[in-house]
Amino acid sequence: MTRISRMPLGLTLVVLAMAAGCAGPSKAPTRYEIAVGSDGYKPSRVPAKVGQEVVLVFTRTTDQTCATDLVIPSENRTVALPLNKPVEVRLTPKAKGDIDFTCGMNMFRGTIAVE
Repeated sequence: MTRISRMPLGLTLVVLAMAAGCAGPSKAPTRYEIAVGSDGYKPSRVPAKVGQEVVLVFTRTTDQTCATDLVIPSENRTVALPLNKPVEVRLTPKAKGDIDFTCGMNMFRGTIAVE
C-alpha cells in the first residue's frame, strides 16, 4: 500500500532545495604557483572561471627586480612580496575578462584570464 505524504508542498520544495544545495562537495579553488624573478612573472597568464575562487601563490626569488610588491588595480589591492616566501592571493572573479596584476612600478605585468 502506498503512503501519501501529508507534508505541505511548499515545505517539501524547501527540503528538496536544501538537500540539493548540500548534496555535492564544494569546488576547491584553483591554485597557481607564480615565480617572480628578474624577468617578471612565470607564468604571466593564468586561466580562471567566473565565480570560482583562484589562489595565486607568488614567490619572489631575487632582489634583482622591482617586483617587491604586487598590485591588482581592479581589486584595489597591493601585496608585499618578501624574498623567498610564498604569498597567497585569493580572488573570486565576478565577470569575464582580464584581471591584470603588475609590479609596483608597472614594469612587469601578468593577467588572470577569466572565462
